[in-house]
Amino acid sequence: MEPAETHIQQKAQWVYGISMLIFLYRFMSEGMFTQMSQPVLASSESEWIYTWFLSTGIASFIVSHTWASILFDLSLFALPILLVLYFNRWLAICFTALTLVYFLSFNVIAMHHYHGLIGVLLLSIPFWFTSSTKFTLAWDGVRYYFLYIFASAAIWKLMRGSVFNPEQMSWILKGQQLDYLLQHPTGIRTEILSYLIVNTAVSHLLLLANTLLQLSFIIGFFTKRYDKLLLYAAVLFSIANYIVMGIASFELLILCLTLFDWSKMKPSSIE
Repeated sequence: MEPAETHIQQKAQWVYGISMLIFLYRFMSEGMFTQMSQPVLASSESEWIYTWFLSTGIASFIVSHTWASILFDLSLFALPILLVLYFNRWLAICFTALTLVYFLSFNVIAMHHYHGLIGVLLLSIPFWFTSSTKFTLAWDGVRYYFLYIFASAAIWKLMRGSVFNPEQMSWILKGQQLDYLLQHPTGIRTEILSYLIVNTAVSHLLLLANTLLQLSFIIGFFTKRYDKLLLYAAVLFSIANYIVMGIASFELLILCLTLFDWSKMKPSSIE
């Protein structure tokens, strides 16, 4: 196997191995088609992609036929396993297509736009290409998108001026965490949230730190020298975001693979 092919194979094993774990987590959370009890697809979408997708009838067909739901879910688990053991670009394309169907269907059924699977979707695209040059360009494109997620969030806060409001973070916590505080009157996380709501100066410093951390990802557009630090920053942000805001963005951490220094990774023994 050529060095370039070995490099792509190694990345495939990581990407599809983690993807398999993500879908396993969704299965344990009862979020697969076979666990949804044939939900009714009520269209209230204004975005053209969802409107078009619903008009195809694909989602309706899958959720209304038990055998189709079982086959679809099994395919979502089987394809990553096959791609880890034996990489094939056509299997990679099939995996992207099925993940896209699941992603759009899940958001329609939940009537909320969950973005966690964006990472799996985007990182599966580079494996469509057999050319090492095209693969690298696509891989780097996903890396830039990952950087954009963080940097744009910081710029949005700065442009709106919310980061300069001393009470902004306290207000956000009051609005978003009220249900949690009522349902969990005691506990470490409740104490943390209550403290941040009352102490606006501390919560504002947290907002400033969060904005600076997100803004630091701009560095990645100019150099890859600090990718390792940005990887740690992404993990730190996800943990803090879950503790403070209750937002689970761990599925997106698969995009951290684009920040790895793959030149230091040992080749896998799987061929």
